[in-house]
Amino acid sequence: MGLDLSGHPRTRLLPIPATRLRGCRTVNAVDRPLVSVIIPVHNTGRYLGDSLRSVLAQGYRPIEVIVVDDGSTDDSAKVATSFSEVVCHRQAHQGVPGARNAGIGLSRGDFIAFQDADDLWHPNKLSIQIEWLLEHPTTGYVAAHFRNFLEAGVPRPVWVGEEQLANDQ
Repeated sequence: MGLDLSGHPRTRLLPIPATRLRGCRTVNAVDRPLVSVIIPVHNTGRYLGDSLRSVLAQGYRPIEVIVVDDGSTDDSAKVATSFSEVVCHRQAHQGVPGARNAGIGLSRGDFIAFQDADDLWHPNKLSIQIEWLLEHPTTGYVAAHFRNFLEAGVPRPVWVGEEQLANDQ
């Protein structure tokens, strides 16, 4: 089952536009659109706290943060509910597409941003993206460059090239 966005009024996806990474500036609109951040999680509670802190450190507001606990057996839901700003929805395991669709169904935002439970965001990510999308209203979504990093002692997967790893650890 894939991510079903057909007929949904809020279908803008928000990874960082690579052309805007330098010169990060924020949206100066008085009425800023609400961004719904959807984070599917399945047994990745050990990463979720850092991921949520990176979302909540965004300079952009207003945001709503929805964690969809997709049948975790670890402390993922406990981590999510430890943040007062986070809504945690629990469901039986359906996989990432099912969790994202559930998050979309719960969202109220004008824009949708997907975050993985083990990812970290640059603090200006949403400001850059919302500015870009507001300046380019016919753009349906933006994509981003990213950097991979590994935990200490974890070997580099064969599908990740050495040049794809962050070197500022």
